[in-house]
Amino acid sequence: MKLAQYLAAISMASCMLLTGCGGSVTRPDSASVVTPLATAKTHKATLVMTDAMKAKLTDNLRFDENVLVSMINRRLEVAGAIADDAPYSVAVTITDVRVRSSFSAVMFGFMAGDDHIVGTVELRNAEMKPVHQFEVKASYAFGGLAGGQDSMRMGYLYEKFSELVVIELRGPTAPAPKASQ
Repeated sequence: MKLAQYLAAISMASCMLLTGCGGSVTRPDSASVVTPLATAKTHKATLVMTDAMKAKLTDNLRFDENVLVSMINRRLEVAGAIADDAPYSVAVTITDVRVRSSFSAVMFGFMAGDDHIVGTVELRNAEMKPVHQFEVKASYAFGGLAGGQDSMRMGYLYEKFSELVVIELRGPTAPAPKASQ
């Protein structure tokens, strides 16, 4: 009987680990997969927050919109998608952010809910008309001493959000080559 309880606990812990963090891209029903930036370029991305988000974040100093937009632009640069004379622009509107307190993250982990960043991304043409729109959600629900660190949680959220934006705009990229030894 103890072996069955042990295996049940391991499988439950494994499921929690697998669902602890992640991200998703949601397109409107009518939108198909579009990767117009596979060869074209864009200006640097801009980021705004809805008025509701600005009000919600007045007491939360953990989320830094400048870090997020810098990370998105850095990923776009690395992907070769940024140019000053580009025909496209990328506009990100943050619609929801939740960041748990360090205490809640450490003590309660996933039971305290997740940390997340949700935003709408628009790829606009030279006339500033949207040619592709999608929603990105990055979430992080781990806790404990390692997963409760604010810098670790926010770093993951910024990385995941920016990764999903660039993948949706450019298409999947090949993994970096491994260093030869």
